Amino acid sequence: MRKITLLLLLGASFMTRAQSDFQKTDENYGGTIFTVQNIIFTINYSRTVNDIIIFGKYDFVDSELAVRSCCEDGKTKKDNVKVLARLFHFSVELGSDLILAEIKAAGYRPATLLELLTFDEVVGIPPQSSHEVVALGSLIKCSNNHFGVPFINNNYLGRSLDLAWYNGDWETSYYFLAIKNKMF
Repeated sequence: MRKITLLLLLGASFMTRAQSDFQKTDENYGGTIFTVQNIIFTINYSRTVNDIIIFGKYDFVDSELAVRSCCEDGKTKKDNVKVLARLFHFSVELGSDLILAEIKAAGYRPATLLELLTFDEVVGIPPQSSHEVVALGSLIKCSNNHFGVPFINNNYLGRSLDLAWYNGDWETSYYFLAIKNKMF
């Protein structure tokens, strides 16, 4: 059985408007899982990913993402939906499956590409931030037959919307956007 410790986490460099609620120490991983909570924003599910990408004025967009539509998961389009989101951060390198298990155990689901883009549009990641924000809910089969997931960061190319390899371990600079299963 894992031992969980709750502690207040403050001052995430790119989440100045969000409040933090807990830090969870997990003996199985030998690390800490940080989450930032109370990120409430509205998503218009009828918008296309391409429209949001153009509006976002990214300096670099992975070519595999530039051709995607917003409904890659086949869900029904809805207009404005209010969501409760949370960023998960891990102090040790973990694989995608373990991260997804932690997100689901907390009552969340991984964010999709459309939700990630809307998050960046509404909340934003400041240019000076060295953090990457990932949407594990959009698993994309790339032209090289590998699977990738979208993430947003600031790097030597500027503000980037890129794909990261789904398999393997995630470095500690990554944050994982998740959406609450039931808002209220």
